[in-house]
Amino acid sequence: MSNGQRKPNPWILIKILRYHNNDYYEQVIKPLLKKNYEAKKQQQITVTVNQIDKNEIDLKDQFTLLDVSSNALNGKYNNKLELVAQDLLKVIKVVPCLNGLCFIIKEYNCIAEKNTIKYISKTAIYDQLRSIRLWQDGKKHITAIDALEQYYSLFEKIGIKFISNNPQIFNVFQGFKYIQLDEVNQTKIDQFLGLVKDTIASNDELINEYLLNWFSYIVQNVGKKTETSIILQGLQGIGKNVFTNVLCELLAGYSSKNITDIDDFIGKFNTAIENKMLAIANEMKNFGESRISNMDTLKSINTESSFMINEKCISKHEVENVVNIIMVTNNVFPLKIETSDRRYVVCKCSSNSSRGSSLLHQPVQQL
Repeated sequence: MSNGQRKPNPWILIKILRYHNNDYYEQVIKPLLKKNYEAKKQQQITVTVNQIDKNEIDLKDQFTLLDVSSNALNGKYNNKLELVAQDLLKVIKVVPCLNGLCFIIKEYNCIAEKNTIKYISKTAIYDQLRSIRLWQDGKKHITAIDALEQYYSLFEKIGIKFISNNPQIFNVFQGFKYIQLDEVNQTKIDQFLGLVKDTIASNDELINEYLLNWFSYIVQNVGKKTETSIILQGLQGIGKNVFTNVLCELLAGYSSKNITDIDDFIGKFNTAIENKMLAIANEMKNFGESRISNMDTLKSINTESSFMINEKCISKHEVENVVNIIMVTNNVFPLKIETSDRRYVVCKCSSNSSRGSSLLHQPVQQL
């Protein structure tokens, strides 16, 4: 308009219709207004989604859900849910399971001393996110749940694998705790290598080389299985656990160093070996009960490519079987092995060397 004339305001006409022809307003105008509002809202969400950094879970990044909570407490999100979602993407993912959805969360593992991922139930993750209050919108408390639900599709993955190059698949393995050195200081590892040869391999050159190659294969071929279990048989206190503790520390986050119950391997809730490259079976109890079936199941763990996880409160899901097993025992007859069975290598550890006892009280990181 020119010459000082006002621009027509359609809202005036809408208001007139609302008061003077309410039936027409309710049946025609109001649905159109609602449709227009939803379209604009969706358009705004689309624009916002395109601006959000599509962060992935990085286990080397120290950022966790505690940082989201801290940022919320300090008002760093400026009433913008997209900023909250951007941070939550660094911590949470959602993947389909056999009978529902599985939530994955990054958490710091005090035992492994590094960030790890774990499955968590919808109830548990919602409780955690609901406790993170962001700001007040009228009478409603806006929480981190609102950010997750607003941008839910950004958190979804089509599946999960131990290691994958597909960006749509969640990748469990994200590197080792320790970096590979260009040069090796032989004096720092001589004592440990001596333990392996003198005690674990009982000075048998063939067994010593096999053990070193067995573990090297696991490290150099991430996600692959040797399909052979090692059995360390020998007296208590000679250094068997010193040996296995070092191996587990090298694979920290992807190892279980002290499994004492056969059910943790073959039972209903067998999460102890989920996404683990190495598991140590240490004088397992309950092994004698149903010994034959237990043996058959252990054999399948050596060779099968996957197994089912039925964790409490978590949707049942299938995972890749990447676990390699070392059994540690003082028992003279720990298990029955058929003559033709190539899935086990038995090491009769020596008690003649003093290396094991001398290393018992050293921090595993120094070995």
